[in-house]
Amino acid sequence: MTLSKVAQAIKDAAKAEKAAALKKPVGRPKKAIEGVEDKLILALDPSLKSSGWALVKVSGGVIKLLDCGEIKTNVKQSHGERLRVIRDSIQKVIKYQRITDVVKEKGFSRFPRETQALFKVHGVAEELFADFTVDEYAVTTIKKEVGGSGKSTKEEVALGVKQFLKLPEEYKFTSDDASDAVGVALTHIIKMKYIRIGG
Repeated sequence: MTLSKVAQAIKDAAKAEKAAALKKPVGRPKKAIEGVEDKLILALDPSLKSSGWALVKVSGGVIKLLDCGEIKTNVKQSHGERLRVIRDSIQKVIKYQRITDVVKEKGFSRFPRETQALFKVHGVAEELFADFTVDEYAVTTIKKEVGGSGKSTKEEVALGVKQFLKLPEEYKFTSDDASDAVGVALTHIIKMKYIRIGG
């Protein structure tokens, strides 16, 4: 199956889900690539209000979602206090984990105040993982790789994630931030060619 056909299948499934029709997960054939070691990926979808995170493992050509969630902060607190919450929470997530890859959604400019706050969170991640090469992917790239189109909705990205990982139909992410973070991890896996996609 080609990537274009898989992308179309995901788009069709998303439309069907919106119409309340049940669809069997499409999935993607995955094969191990010789010479690629096991990977434990920490993926982040940075935000001052609610940062998504995900831990995804790749071993023997098998992708496994270990955990995911979001880090919510109190809007009544100062930026400094909220950034500390984010930093401490990330440290708790990765405690005792042997992370090999750190990846995050690339920041983008929208409104000056929101952009400044967003890049503060990115700065926290960059400092925390100063010893890593932190890879970044544009939101349109993530949407295209996981949702089938650079204009995919958050619902379509979440559906693409579930199909890619062959999660049960009834599986629910705790938030869009969590599913977006998993999408960041999957995009990284595809781009780094940790698995072989296609038949």
